[in-house]
Amino acid sequence: MKTDTANVLAKVADLAGSAARYLPEPAATGVGLFRDVMDTVRGASSDIGGVSTSASGDIGSLIQLQIDAQQEMQAATMISNLEKSKHESKMAAIRNVRVG
Repeated sequence: MKTDTANVLAKVADLAGSAARYLPEPAATGVGLFRDVMDTVRGASSDIGGVSTSASGDIGSLIQLQIDAQQEMQAATMISNLEKSKHESKMAAIRNVRVG
């Protein structure tokens, strides 16, 4: 399980590093960094957090929906944090120019 998690994190880091190559596009298209991250996370494993996604019937589909929603939230949070860091770095440079 740890190896799978490490592989997923490495792939996400690689995708985040290549984020600059994506041009802004409407969210409706479903392409770009967010989709790449989601595909990487979704394809990582059938067991996430020790909970098997192979449960039968309605419970299995509900668990899968919850896992999908959590993955989307985590990916959105990650991208938001990356963008915030980039913005804060740029603002710090601007503040340093104003002070000096």
